[in-house]
Formats: sequence, C-alpha cells, structure tokens
Amino acid sequence: MSSACARLFGIFVFVVLGLHANLAAPPNVRRILYNLDGDSCLTLKAGRNGPGPITTNDLVQLVDELTAPGSQVDTLLVCVNAQVVYYPSQVGTLRGTLSTEAERAAWPASERQRFANLEGFFAAGLDPYALILREARRRGLETFLTFRMNDAHGNDFLRTAFWRDHPESRLPNGALDFGREEVREYIFRLIEEAMERYDCDGLELDFQRFPTFFAANSSLSPAERSAAMNGLVERVRLKLTELSTRRGKRLFLSARIPSAYGMGAPTYAQSVERGCDPAEWARRGWIDFLTISEWLFTAPTLDLADWRKHITGVPLYAGIQPESQPSSDASACEHCLGASGYRRLARERWADGADGIYLFNFFTTREWREPLEPPWEVLKEIGSPNTLARFPVAPWETNKPIATIRAERYRPHVRPRAAAMTAMHRVGPGLERREWQATETQDDVADEQKARWSLDNGRTWSEWVPQQPSSLVDYAGVKVWEGGWADTFDPVSGRLVQLWLRQIQREKLYHCFSYVRTSTDLGRTWSAPVMLRYEPGPGFDPQEPASPAFLDRNEGYPGNNIARLEDGTLVLVLAHANAPGDPRNNQRPWRMGSVLFRGRWDSVGSNYVWTAGARIEISPERSARGLMEPEVAVLKDGRLLVVWRGSDEGWDGTKATEPGRKWFSLSTDGGRTLAPVEAWRYADGSEFYSASSIHRMLRHRGNGRLYWLGNLSVTPPRGNHPRHPLVIAEVDETAAALKRETVTVIADRSPYHGPDVQFSNFSLLENPETSDLELYLTTYGQERDPADWATADSWKYAVSLQRSRDRGN
Repeated sequence: MSSACARLFGIFVFVVLGLHANLAAPPNVRRILYNLDGDSCLTLKAGRNGPGPITTNDLVQLVDELTAPGSQVDTLLVCVNAQVVYYPSQVGTLRGTLSTEAERAAWPASERQRFANLEGFFAAGLDPYALILREARRRGLETFLTFRMNDAHGNDFLRTAFWRDHPESRLPNGALDFGREEVREYIFRLIEEAMERYDCDGLELDFQRFPTFFAANSSLSPAERSAAMNGLVERVRLKLTELSTRRGKRLFLSARIPSAYGMGAPTYAQSVERGCDPAEWARRGWIDFLTISEWLFTAPTLDLADWRKHITGVPLYAGIQPESQPSSDASACEHCLGASGYRRLARERWADGADGIYLFNFFTTREWREPLEPPWEVLKEIGSPNTLARFPVAPWETNKPIATIRAERYRPHVRPRAAAMTAMHRVGPGLERREWQATETQDDVADEQKARWSLDNGRTWSEWVPQQPSSLVDYAGVKVWEGGWADTFDPVSGRLVQLWLRQIQREKLYHCFSYVRTSTDLGRTWSAPVMLRYEPGPGFDPQEPASPAFLDRNEGYPGNNIARLEDGTLVLVLAHANAPGDPRNNQRPWRMGSVLFRGRWDSVGSNYVWTAGARIEISPERSARGLMEPEVAVLKDGRLLVVWRGSDEGWDGTKATEPGRKWFSLSTDGGRTLAPVEAWRYADGSEFYSASSIHRMLRHRGNGRLYWLGNLSVTPPRGNHPRHPLVIAEVDETAAALKRETVTVIADRSPYHGPDVQFSNFSLLENPETSDLELYLTTYGQERDPADWATADSWKYAVSLQRSRDRGN
C-alpha cells in the first residue's frame, strides 16, 4: 500500500471510529436484562393452556408484561434464530421449511401452531419480531437481538440448507463446526442479515446455545480455536460499527459466555477451552458487556469474583434461569423457582458483584403441560439490592448447604382426593426395615393399611400384609382413633418398643391416651398396649369408651420418638397432658401440659416398668394449643433436650400473644425434672418462627452430630401454616439451640403447589449402609384447590450429610 493510500485509510478508520466513539455511550444502568425466546412466545400467552393463535395485541401484551409500573427491566433481548431463522431469509433457512411432509405430520401441536402463526404474520406483511422490538423501544426499553451461535436441539424443523449441503461441517444434533472457515462465514452472514433487517440497539452473541463449537477430533490447537472465534467476534464488531455510523446511534455488542453444560459453575477456563476468550474481547474493545450464566438449570452461584480476575472494564451481568434442577414429572415444573427463589438468587448475584440481573427463559414456564405463570412481581424487586432489602432474608437462602438432597416421587396419590401415605422404620439391630402404607381421604384417618418387611435394608421385601383396616375403630357406637406411633429397637430387651395412641373426640374436645406395646418379631405382632399413667384413674372400657371418669384422667398424646440414656433407660415425652395450673384444663380441645416418662426393662417380669417423671405446662397465651408433639434428645453432656411444637392459634378461638414457635426445656437429671419452658432460638440468640407442625431430632451415626428437621419461616406463621420449607439444621449441644449458619432446605413449595402445601408429617431414619437420612412424607395440599387437599403424593428425600466424626461442638 502506498503512503498516500495508507494515510487515506488511516483517515477513514479515524473517522469511523471517531464517529463510533461520539455516539451514545452504554447505559450506566441495566437493572434487569430480559431474554425473550422467539419461538414459544409465538404460540403461548397468559391465561391459555397450550398453544394457540397469536395476534398483534398478544405481541404487545408481551411487552406490557415487562413494562408494568415499577418494572426494573431495562433491556429486552429477542431471539430470532436456532440454526434456522424465524423470518424470511436470503442467507439462512426459515424454521420448519425443510421438514418433510411425514415429519410435519409428526410435529407436536406447539410446532404446528408456531409454523401457522409465523406464516400468517408474514403473509399479512407483518414481522412479529419487528413489532415487539418497536413496541419495546416505544416503552423506553433498550432492545437487542440475541443470536444463538450453535443451537443443537436437533429437531427436524431446525434443519438448515447449510447443514444439509455441508456434511463435512456437521456436528451432532444439527450443530456446526466453527473450525471450518465456511461455517464462520455463514454465521457472520446470518448475523449481518439479521442486524440489517431489525432496528435495535445492539446484538448479543449467545455462546451458551450450545457451548460446543469444534469437533471432538479437531486438529486445531487451542490458540487456533481462539483465533478463529476472535476473528468472528471482531468481524461482528466491525459490522456493528458500520451500522452505528449509518444509523447515527451506537450499536452495542454483548456475549453470553459458554460453559460446560452444567458441569459446575461456569468458569473462564471452560469458556477458553471452547475457543471463546471474553477477556481478549474486552481488552480489544469488541464487546460492551458480558453475561455469565449457567447452561440450563440455574446455578446457586456464578463466582463472579473469579471472572473479574480475568475481565475488567466491562459490566458483568448474572443469569438466572427458571428451574433449579430437572423435574421428574414431564407435565409439571417441579423445581421452578417462584418469587422467593428469584429473590434468593438475585441477592446472591448482587452480593457476588453483578452489575445487573439477566433473566433467561423466564416466561417458558408456560410451556409445561400444566402451565405456570411466571412470578411477574419479581421484575419490580430483583433489579436492585435496595428493593430486595424489603423482603426478609432467611438463613437458608444465604447459608452454604450442609447436605445434598435427592428427591423422588415414591408413590403417587391413589386416586383423586385419596392421599398416598408412606412410613419407613428401622425395626431391628441391623438392616431390618418395615414399610407401612395407607390411603387417606379423611383428615388424619388412615385406611387400607398394609405393611411389608425387609431384612437386607430394602433390597428384597416380604409380601404385603394387611394391617388394621382403618385408624377409626368402633366401640359401642363411638369412633375411637387407634394406631401405632414412634418406635425404637431396644438392644437391652431385644424388642421393638412402640408408642400407641388412643384418641376419642367428644363435643369438640380431643381426649388422648398413650400406651406402649412391644414386638419380638420386627412389628409383625404386638403385645397388648400398656397405658402410661401419671395420675389415678380407670382404664379404657370398650363397653363405655366415653366414660367421663376415664376421659379426664391420664391424658397424653405420644411424642415423636423414644430416646435411650447411657444406662439403658428409655425416655419419652407425652403432650396434651393434664395441666393442674390451668383452670380451663377440662374445657380445652387440647390440654396445656406435658409429662416425661422413664422406662426400664424388667428381665424377670419380661416387661417394661414405666414411671412418670417431670411434668410441665405452658400458658395458652404463649402457645394456644399447648405443648405438642415433643421430641427428646440426649445431648453429649448427658442433658435431655425436649422440643415441642407450639401454635399461635387454638381450635377454640384462642389467640396466643406469642407468634408460632418451637418451645424447649432441658433436664439435667435424666428427665426427673425439667427447666421452665422457653422459646427455642438460634445459638446466636436470634429468634425464628415455626408453624404448628411436626419436627424431629436425630444423632447422625456417620458424623456424631445432632440434627433437627422441621418447618421454619422468617415471618410469624398462622396456626399450622406455612409448612414449608422443610429444613435441616445442626443443634449446638452447648447452647441447646439451632446453629443458624447450618439451616439447609430439604424441600420447599414450588409455584405449582397450592399455597398451603405441606412438607411435614414425615418418617425419618438413617440408612445404616449409606448414612443418608431418609424422609418419607405426603405432600398434602399440593393441588391448588383446597378441596383437593388429599390429592397428595408420597415423596422420598435422601439427605446426604458430611460423614466425618465431629471434633467439637
């Protein structure tokens, strides 16, 4: 090149770059960036189940959803391709046009409708994507095209002529090999055509769809791969610079960075390994900002601090996807985040140093067979730490989990409004198990009961054996609730010891009586129940079951477990016992007292001798239904910790002045006496709330630590609700309190569930071979209609905890 030409070329470059530099600078704030998938939005809309026609008004409604008063969405990114393009093209292939007639006949309803809708729009001279972009700009949004760099869904309707005509350039599932120059040229021409076609503010290169760009056996070195991708990104930048000059406004370029298909949080090294070096793109000034996100399911953290070690000078936006993990049911999004999930992840992203929040597939919850409306309210909340600060932060939202959780639908509901009940117990000294199943159509009444046994930890099972037909037994015309409760295998006697409940309801008062029975054959047969007595009074008379003399004496509801002291003494606690200090004791639906029992095996008499120990009570002003469902644990120093369920609401209209909590007491003498009842707290002294619901404690044999499992809430509950989330936390055995920093969610309500879904009433055991905790529970209230509360499935949760032994509290 002559010196004169060189000078002219230099002047040209100076003018172009100078004009580009003088155009509008990038916005200082992009609070929420919203990625709009360009396909399902052309078939689905609010209030409709499944695909259908879409009108221009429906397209405007898509923008309405993002721009409601208070919305923090600043940027809309519209997707217009997935190997195919979604508009008539001179370069690429319009979606679905290369499918055969046979393939079209097999298309799902959604694809047939999408094809018809797009065909209708373009036949009428309307481009739906141009309309969306235009309406978004009119509402003040910044608008981008987002271009999927190498989509690999592999459907026939995503087949392109380029893929058909260039077999040498193919990767699996319809993707292309960017190691080939003709592929990079083709991709550039597609991008060029799209940006020439649509008036917008910028372009995103989406390298997450899909994050593979080179053949597995590619001969290119890592440096050569990066050089190939760098060249493509630079060409796109230069094209946008040219368009910026022509249109008189700066067009921005961004990239969504590739990851390793969900194999851990996305990292800079993963991106470079795939040929994409965003640090180099930032240094060269080719890109204006980057988005870090997971491939499909949202990641608990994106570790933006590590990204900032490599990339400086451009904003980093943090992605959130609508699902946290795959759903086991193809009809419903079991792990969609809901509003609280989005808030939790947004807090983490802001704390991690994000410059804004990027939402991917936010609205695609409408695609499910059971469609779910996205939590639109979060668009007014998650775009700023300040608005997020209005919502209380639960410890489990910020804690590092102490366990990994695996969930499976163990048994679906038997029929509509017939809940599947399941309980699993260890019943011997080794690998022996008993599984119990029943059906529930009336509240707390188990019908169709059956059980089976395993001697090898569930590998093989006996045949099912029918148990008592129903929890309700008729005595002289009086319906009496009877059934087994907590049990434990006692190595001293070699017997399975079980608490057993008899409950009689009369005139809206619940009279409860606890018994103990034993089994020498793993619970196949039982001894006659022996009543636990702490005051004089007659026993149960089957001929006169509602005798007043019987009903008002020795009342007690079984606790959730039986503990064993070091000397072999068994300890259990009864709830709803008579409370001598309560003047309305005999008029309350549930009594305010609690009593502890100690049991010793008498080898001579071949029976247990039970003696009443400490008695304690609580005022209904503190807990309107008294001390309920006690759980007792032996601490490492020998003290007994007793924790009760409380309630802020009574069934007689009583309202406690205290919010719903768990209550506790300590005994230093093996249960002979108990300290005054106090509200249970975290070990740091801070309070927590808990609905009136079951809870359990268990010392993990694998690591020696004591854990509590139950429902917690950050705001005061209302009676029995909310019974979500279900959490696990370690007990600080010095303070006899929960370690706040260990609270970890086991299960929580999804947006599909009814508002009062229950993750409660669970059985609990530790698997002796894996050390996993196993919980079996029925999700009452899972349906949105309260009348369908018993349309409830049985679930199994496996909780894997650290197995190393505790070296201190």
